[in-house]
Amino acid sequence: MRIGLDSPPRRVAFTFAALLLTISFLYGLQLHLRGALWAQSLHLQGLQRATDLEPSNADYWHSLGRFRLIISQDPQAAISDFHRAIALNKNVSRYWMDLANAEQLLGNAKDQQQALEQALANDPKTPDVSWEAANFYLSAGDNQRALQNFKTVVENKPDEAFAAFDLAWRATHDVNMILRFAMPDRVEPHLSLIDVLYRAKQSNAALIVWHETVKMAQPFKPQLAMPFVQYLVDQRQIDSLTEVWAGLAKMSPSFRPSTNDGNLIVNGDFTEEIIPGPLSWKMKPNPAVMTVDVDDQEFQSNSSSLRFVFKGSAFDDSGISQFVPVKANASYELQAQVMSRELESANGPRIIIVDAYTNEPIALGQEWQGTHVWTPEAFSFTTRPSTRLIKVLIGRSPSDGLIRGRLWIDNIRLYER
Repeated sequence: MRIGLDSPPRRVAFTFAALLLTISFLYGLQLHLRGALWAQSLHLQGLQRATDLEPSNADYWHSLGRFRLIISQDPQAAISDFHRAIALNKNVSRYWMDLANAEQLLGNAKDQQQALEQALANDPKTPDVSWEAANFYLSAGDNQRALQNFKTVVENKPDEAFAAFDLAWRATHDVNMILRFAMPDRVEPHLSLIDVLYRAKQSNAALIVWHETVKMAQPFKPQLAMPFVQYLVDQRQIDSLTEVWAGLAKMSPSFRPSTNDGNLIVNGDFTEEIIPGPLSWKMKPNPAVMTVDVDDQEFQSNSSSLRFVFKGSAFDDSGISQFVPVKANASYELQAQVMSRELESANGPRIIIVDAYTNEPIALGQEWQGTHVWTPEAFSFTTRPSTRLIKVLIGRSPSDGLIRGRLWIDNIRLYER
């Protein structure tokens, strides 16, 4: 309906009404602005003044409660403020979480649990809420519900997986329970739990998780498993080491022998990407002494070989090596193809076999010198009663004297005889 303003009384009435509305709006606005300014203060009186100016603002009551809880150390007063905030807006999980914290300080476990459960109902997938709930249920002895909340943390905040599993393990020492209730159906969390377990020196539990990881048949970066493999090497758990490496080999050809005829050397023809690992090639040459790379122009077997260019300096270990699990008191034969050009040294490079743990020599291949086309080499050796892991390396023995020239190695194989 259109209201006419064609008479003075009507114009006065309209102007008066508009003025009242404007004054009311400005009054509310100044209250809001003053309340906001007081709410930003870092003292109790300012926060109280904010709630006085805008008593319907739930955030102000929550801020006042947090000040009383954290600064004033008055949880009872804080609880009253949190209830005021919740009465105005019950859908904010942070209000319920802080209420739960205040109830905990007063020893009110039942009220704490009710507040936590309300926070979870509001935000069932929020990691911070689930983390606090998990800790509460652990302290209450309800491990299953604690682990279920840790699962929410891991699913929604992967960076917290290690911390969640570490606490879950220390609280339960039950890897099967953790797998059942706290583990998402993804590979990466499984690897995080393995990380927790091997650091705690729980090899058997870590292997249980590894078995579940392999069953999932999901791709992942193999580098993520290398710390666990190195742990097994360091602990001399050779059988477990072999089992875990076999699982990695199913996922990447870089971790498999280049032939399937019993050959024990991984990627011995250098056709796959070299991914450093305890049982694959370690490539740590000293660049001041030599350069080492994969050469796809010169090869004997498939499509590439390993090339060394020696710059003159003496060395004993080239930095190129591979660990191989073996049997004690067993006979083996190593085979390789070698080519050299203008390789000059009083003590040429050779393949050397040592015990990986004692570094004691087991066998020496022949020295390589001069210029030669691709030439086969083979030598046999027997492991010692205590040998379970050998190191196959390119080195010199003795190591003194300068060395220059180029060397290619291809088709390295190791067989038990």
